[in-house]
Amino acid sequence: MMIKRAFLTFVFLSSTTLALAHQGVKNPAVKARMDSMVAIKTAMKTLDDMAKGRVPFAKEAARKASSAIKYQAALAPVSFRQAASDPKSEARPEIWARFEDFAQKSERGYFARIDFQYSQF
Repeated sequence: MMIKRAFLTFVFLSSTTLALAHQGVKNPAVKARMDSMVAIKTAMKTLDDMAKGRVPFAKEAARKASSAIKYQAALAPVSFRQAASDPKSEARPEIWARFEDFAQKSERGYFARIDFQYSQF
């Protein structure tokens, strides 16, 4: 549970920062990573709004958000494998210095989402 929460918090905070930094990104690989983080952020916000009662629970919207998180989390190790850089990038060098650790955490997030999906819907 702690790992799930830490990963999801990381994704949310990272994507918030990346959404603001999106403008002016020239490296297509970096832009694709940023787009992925924004997609996760959007899906997380959908689930968060439902969980906190800001919007009524909508099963289909929750399933779509959950699927988006699964898809993007599965792409993370692939999209970050190349140490592409851009002045607007917020990705930390530690990702590539400890890439296997990063990939494992991404997989844990992916599998945590699967556990969530089948336990909640």
